[in-house]
Amino acid sequence: MKTSSLYTLLFLFMAAFSVSAQSSYSLEQAIQYAQDQNKEIKLSQLAIEDADAQILEYWAIGIPKLNGSLEYNHFIQIPQTVVPAEIFGGPAGEFTELQLGVANTVNGQLTLSALLFDGGFFVGLKAQEMYKELKRRELIQTEQQVRFNVTKAYLNVLVAEQSLEILQKNIDNLKANLQEAEANYEAGFIENLDVDRIRLSLQTLQTEYDAANGNAWLARNLLKFQMNYPINDSIEVKGDLESLFPEAQAMDVNYNDQVNYDDRIEYRIAQKGLELSQVDVKRLRAGYLPTITAFMNHSQQLQRQNLFKDDIPWIPSTLVGAQLQLPIFDGLDRKAKIQRAKIRREESLQQIEQLESGISMEVTNARVQFDNAQKRLTNTKNNLDLSERIYERTQEKFDEGLGSSLEVKSAESDFYQSQNAYVRALYDLLIAYTDLQNAIGKI
Repeated sequence: MKTSSLYTLLFLFMAAFSVSAQSSYSLEQAIQYAQDQNKEIKLSQLAIEDADAQILEYWAIGIPKLNGSLEYNHFIQIPQTVVPAEIFGGPAGEFTELQLGVANTVNGQLTLSALLFDGGFFVGLKAQEMYKELKRRELIQTEQQVRFNVTKAYLNVLVAEQSLEILQKNIDNLKANLQEAEANYEAGFIENLDVDRIRLSLQTLQTEYDAANGNAWLARNLLKFQMNYPINDSIEVKGDLESLFPEAQAMDVNYNDQVNYDDRIEYRIAQKGLELSQVDVKRLRAGYLPTITAFMNHSQQLQRQNLFKDDIPWIPSTLVGAQLQLPIFDGLDRKAKIQRAKIRREESLQQIEQLESGISMEVTNARVQFDNAQKRLTNTKNNLDLSERIYERTQEKFDEGLGSSLEVKSAESDFYQSQNAYVRALYDLLIAYTDLQNAIGKI
């Protein structure tokens, strides 16, 4: 094989592998992957396609119909009847046999029918269009739910990984401090107790790191589950907590903002359900109106004793007409159906009112939680900066022989706790921001 051909095949293989083996995802890429793989979304898309087919099927009711038929009959024994013989000049009081028809008959027929008026047809057609819109909104709801679930799972992975990075950084710093402390102990500047305290701190951090690593593994598995991603394949996330939603830290919460219910897809679905129930009442009432149809029938009939002998021509027949169907009494069946449809409409109204109350409470709670998360992040950031300065100053004093290892240990512990508190507060803020966006219908 030529070298150029080998390089071409190798390049194509590597390109195909790089496409199929993607394992690193941004948040939007993860959401898109999840939506592409989600079975409920695919079922919702099929439901929309089915709604289109139902609309076409319903339209067919009002489209004129044309049907054709062709029938051939051959009488092995031609039917006969008995008639008075005197009809044909015979003696009175006697009867003779009379053959009816011929041995072969061919009948071709075309029938055209059209619906001229049906009070429920156009109401039903409107209901079909509304049903399609309902399915489209249900698809949007499913897509939003997938986005919401993947976003939260993604944030879990980010906070787990950021915690690991902080722990690893602190472990590296402690290892350097341990080496320096061991050198100072060998030189006789500090006691062995000071070295052991640093070693204990290092071991404690290592234990925390192992636990955090396990949490990160669980967080990735949860993300895989929400994405419908192969559980045994590796996956990585891009970015960090600070850069994911930069608008979250600067966003102002206004408790006086009115809740726009129409921004919530659940509310729009409920409204469409109410409209459908109202149309259902109209459709049933339209059943009291008459139905008018028109029709035309044209036929050609051939009757011959010998089918292939051209002695008798085709006999044409054409018929046009109209039919009026007027409901008079149906045993109160339609009245009962209308009553039930009105009850369903009232149920839809009650459900919408209940949904409005639930959305208002959800938005209010989400605003409070987000506001609290913003304040908590500001406080933890200030505490982190302060504890870092204290830790650095305490470490400098210890290195200069002016402080004790206990002071370093205490400052170190406060600094680590402040780091963890800041990461957790940042995570809580982003979760509260996601919940707020979902509550106001902006997810």
